[in-house]
Amino acid sequence: MIFRLIKHYSQIRYAKYFAIIYSLFLIGLILSVVFEDELFSKNDVTELVEDLNFKLNDDFELIKNESFSGIGDYYHTFILEISDNDKNRLINEIKSSPNFMNDSIYSTRKLVYPDRHKGKKTVWNYQNKTSYVREYFQPNGEGSAPTNRIISLDKISNELRFDDIDD
Repeated sequence: MIFRLIKHYSQIRYAKYFAIIYSLFLIGLILSVVFEDELFSKNDVTELVEDLNFKLNDDFELIKNESFSGIGDYYHTFILEISDNDKNRLINEIKSSPNFMNDSIYSTRKLVYPDRHKGKKTVWNYQNKTSYVREYFQPNGEGSAPTNRIISLDKISNELRFDDIDD
């Protein structure tokens, strides 16, 4: 449509340039969506983990990265291999949190989620049979999906699992 307007006013050369630039923009946008998982970097990992007040001091390896989006839903999961030092420090941070629930308390209690649209962010720190967990829930207002992010530290291996669930 814009191409036709520019062409209509006898600026065919500008119309061609505009069409090329616009096409490259659309191709770039489509490629960034299609290859989102492949373009995910260690900097992205660090930023997401730090959003939950965790800091990885040592080097880590990105083992798995997956994301899925649908109408109104977004799921993102990645798994890291972290150092023993980072694992132990992060577990201590979870266990020393004032709201920490050990396995016996957590298994008999259901997490109470606040209103999906209103309220303040809620953070839970708990231990289940397989991992130590920090879970973050943030309502984002009426008409928007709440943010639910979960970091799990496996008790046996040095795996850190991050889940971002917006539905």
